[in-house]
Amino acid sequence: MTNKFSYIFIILLCLYMFVPNGRLSAQVFSPGEELEYEVTFIGIRLGSVKIISEKIDSISGRPVYKAVGYMNSRSGLPFVDLHAIFHTWADTNFRRSQQFVGQIKITDERWDTQKIWFKQDENKILNYKWHGKKQVRFDTISTGIDVSDGLSLFFMARRFCGSKDSMKISTLIDRELENSFLWFSDKKESVEVDIIPYPVRTSYFSGKAEWDGIYGISGEFEGWFSDDEARVPIVAKMKVYVGSVRIELVKWKRKGWVPPKAKED
Repeated sequence: MTNKFSYIFIILLCLYMFVPNGRLSAQVFSPGEELEYEVTFIGIRLGSVKIISEKIDSISGRPVYKAVGYMNSRSGLPFVDLHAIFHTWADTNFRRSQQFVGQIKITDERWDTQKIWFKQDENKILNYKWHGKKQVRFDTISTGIDVSDGLSLFFMARRFCGSKDSMKISTLIDRELENSFLWFSDKKESVEVDIIPYPVRTSYFSGKAEWDGIYGISGEFEGWFSDDEARVPIVAKMKVYVGSVRIELVKWKRKGWVPPKAKED
């Protein structure tokens, strides 16, 4: 379940699917970019998510985008203690993942690891898992469709934000292929966050997860991306057992980026 929660957290931040008529921008992946988010419930800080666009890499001679995500719950919370690191290698068009490595802290002495090789040209996925240094699982998953991991979807969402498409994407959740849906529109909204001293002009989207995760993460969700070429996620909301949590941008590092200002009424 912990693995599911970790994937889901980032999936719900920004799910999306490749389509040929989607809106495209080469500015979405910017090596060196760092985005940090705070997760809250009715004003109570639950934890943070940090996404770093590392570099353009290669796998078997194929260029890929390399990114890393960090998730940490706030110290002292009575119901969750989550510390995780995720690495993704995705095609430069973000249609599918090529490789994924996730690590979750179980104790001070033990981190569990999941490694996934997306052999999609061979219509299969190799899925390994370790408890500490002990390998406990190996699955071969057959698939004839494009599949992505949760972290690569973060960038796929940004690539196609602003289109009017309704989409579905197959995503590997632990060891299962699950469906999620996302609906984008050309709707623009003004959003306020503490870190930016003025209302931000954003593009709105909504979606639905057809699966259940830890703490009741499921069902409908929504988000707001900056309405510019960078398409930085500004705010997202999703449902858990206790209600709706808010994921808000609190820090960023991206050369030359200035959040677009919403028009005054």
